[in-house]
Amino acid sequence: MRNSYVGIISKQGLESLHEEDPDTVTFLHRRIEQRRLCDDVVFWAVLDVRFAAVIQMEIESGNHPQALVLLQTLADEVGRILPELSDSVSVVSLE
Repeated sequence: MRNSYVGIISKQGLESLHEEDPDTVTFLHRRIEQRRLCDDVVFWAVLDVRFAAVIQMEIESGNHPQALVLLQTLADEVGRILPELSDSVSVVSLE
């Protein structure tokens, strides 16, 4: 079964992964707004729930770079939510 997920990607890798919910997206947006000097990206992804569980285990173990690699490899779709493409900040590549 596939679900939609949202989270934050930073220079350290995949920082968080949550099931998509409007309140969660708002929370993540506020979180990156508070860290204006960072190049963090809020993203969405469509993943099999089993893959999401494996990725979440990598995040919890502190292996953020590997979690990002797994997200990029296993997600059916991935896209950036914030900052928007028109915003003038450099962001971590999702590809």
